[in-house]
Amino acid sequence: MSERFLSTDALAAALNDDDIVILDARPLMNFIVSHIPGALHVDWKAFSDPRADSKGVLNPNADVLANKIGALGIGPQSRVVCYSDPVSCYGEDGR
Repeated sequence: MSERFLSTDALAAALNDDDIVILDARPLMNFIVSHIPGALHVDWKAFSDPRADSKGVLNPNADVLANKIGALGIGPQSRVVCYSDPVSCYGEDGR
C-alpha cells in the first residue's frame, strides 16, 4: 500500500492491518454521523500555530507536532490514510 491514493477496495482490505491509521478530516458532525470503521477524527486547527496572526500555518514547534501526531497512534512505520469531503470541505485532508 505505497500508493498516494487508494481505491475503496484497497482500503477495505487494509482496515484490520495493525500499521494503518485512518484520519477523517471532515467536520466533527460529519464524522459523528458516519465514518470509515476505525477512523479517528482530526481537525487541522489542532496542528496549527496557536498565535492569532499565524493564519493557520502548522505549529513551528516540532516537539508539539510530534506529540500530537503520536497521540493519534502514528509512528515511523504507520501507513496513514486521510480523507475529507471534496464537495463540502476545502482541503482539510491536505493540511
